[in-house]
Amino acid sequence: MSLEDIIKKHEKAIYTAAYAAGAAGIPGAFIPTLDITVVGGAWATMTVSIANKSGRKLDKDTAFKLCSTILAGGAAYIGGTKILTYLFHMIPGLGTMGAVGINSLLNFLYTFRMGRFIAMQMEKADFNTEDFASMIPEITAMVFAMPSMAEIRQTWTDYNDHKRY
Repeated sequence: MSLEDIIKKHEKAIYTAAYAAGAAGIPGAFIPTLDITVVGGAWATMTVSIANKSGRKLDKDTAFKLCSTILAGGAAYIGGTKILTYLFHMIPGLGTMGAVGINSLLNFLYTFRMGRFIAMQMEKADFNTEDFASMIPEITAMVFAMPSMAEIRQTWTDYNDHKRY
């Protein structure tokens, strides 16, 4: 199955979680731990949904532990983006709008990356959900990689093109 087919199969779970994470970026630009908590819950729900649609068993508690561990692994990067967001707030008016926009867009992007990776793994015939534990460093590095301008533009396009979720 191609990457496009996998994303299409799981797009409802991925984009629903991505929009929830993006929306959490609005208050999260002001209260940093708030969006991280919401993102963890959205990721866990997305992961369980992808597992179910892929014919795999994964309970919500295990999925939440996996997602929490990945978020903890990305703490340095998340902390850096929170500092950047805080600095934007120091510019009256437009700075706050920029902080909210960046925070929301990054939450959306991180969630999309996470969903795409989880879906690709779940669709592999020989994949076992217990394999996730050994993949946490790889997942963390992939999810929290610095986005390129092209990826940011693509994320903005995805955000606008999938609003039905």
